[in-house]
Amino acid sequence: MLKQAYDAGYQAAFDKLAGGPGSGVTGDNTEELDLPRSPYVSVGSRKDLLTNMHYRKLDVPVESIKYSCQSRYVPKKLQVFFDNPSLITEKPVDLLEVDEGGSSACYHIIDGNHRVAAARRLGIKTLNARVRKKAKKTYGKKST
Repeated sequence: MLKQAYDAGYQAAFDKLAGGPGSGVTGDNTEELDLPRSPYVSVGSRKDLLTNMHYRKLDVPVESIKYSCQSRYVPKKLQVFFDNPSLITEKPVDLLEVDEGGSSACYHIIDGNHRVAAARRLGIKTLNARVRKKAKKTYGKKST
């Protein structure tokens, strides 16, 4: 049933059945993610990042995804990806590319926290992603 809802494009139904937003699954039904919280992306800023920034499609190494926009995940939702690993790569994750001054970029998750967590645990090396680039100034802050 979950796969049918997901395949049909009913993200809200998938989230509700899998314990996502709007499902009422909170508190003891969530666990800590193994990624630190992003200083540039929050759950509240995701909509602006997704709608107001141009992106390019890339295959991104999972090991270079260093930060998440949330600190908790729903194990029940993660189990859906363990049971159907093809769902992880079916839809691209949305990432913010941040140049940390090193030789390679660091990525912050905008959307796809559960898919990235499942990919890490299943040993998937790369994920298809829609990558947005962070400007020199911190996104969302206005100059005074």
